[in-house]
Amino acid sequence: MRAARLRIGGVGRIYVWEDGSLWIGRSIGSATPHSHHAVQLTLSIGRDGGAFELQAAGSLPREARFALVPAHLRHVFDGRGGEIAHVFVAPESREGRALARRFGVGAVAELTAEACAPAAAAMARSFFAAERDEGRLLDTAQSLIRRLAATVPAEPLDRRIAAVRAHVARNIAGKLTLAEAARAVHLSPGRLRHVFVEETGTTFRAYVVWRRLLRATTIMMDGGSWTEAAHGAGFADSAHLSRSFRRMFGVSPAMLVRDEGGSAAR
Repeated sequence: MRAARLRIGGVGRIYVWEDGSLWIGRSIGSATPHSHHAVQLTLSIGRDGGAFELQAAGSLPREARFALVPAHLRHVFDGRGGEIAHVFVAPESREGRALARRFGVGAVAELTAEACAPAAAAMARSFFAAERDEGRLLDTAQSLIRRLAATVPAEPLDRRIAAVRAHVARNIAGKLTLAEAARAVHLSPGRLRHVFVEETGTTFRAYVVWRRLLRATTIMMDGGSWTEAAHGAGFADSAHLSRSFRRMFGVSPAMLVRDEGGSAAR
């Protein structure tokens, strides 16, 4: 009896910071329909200039080299085997709010080559160098976010929700409840539920799952197994992690392969 082959969805690296993350490498398979708590900036970084395909719910597929997917918009992504960078931005961050004001929240927006091509080329140079320059890679991704968001003013996040985010970050490996978070910022659970959705566009529970997924991904990229990642991020087990990951990203975490090299990955 022949063993089933594991289907690979992508080979690359994932880098996480407080208000965003960068997922970069070669996209091999197509994701299933999904949505996530982040604004998604997607760039084709291959030297051949190939396009990827995006399809939002209720819309026709569209080809692009550079695009923005609003937070919580259900969509399908197909990288067509190309070299891709996904830059995720927390929608409640100042930059995330500015991006929503500039590009809207109901549809995929195509980004210009003028705005994105220099960043795409710089990311490719840093990622595929013989000695990967991870510091410059992150600087490039974060500079792109600031450049796209800089033209639109945005209100700061409510200080109580900022405190709840900090509470979640401190307790990500343990039990997190709305009631505990409400006590931490001196609000009733009902009031916090309302303010949290108003400020972030999602529920407290969904936000916690998103932050747990980012923490689990960081653990895996640092060399941990997905079982270790699940426990370290507060999931009940690896099956719970896998189900949540598939809902958010359209692929199983087992379909992602960590790339260890520089130029050899090309």
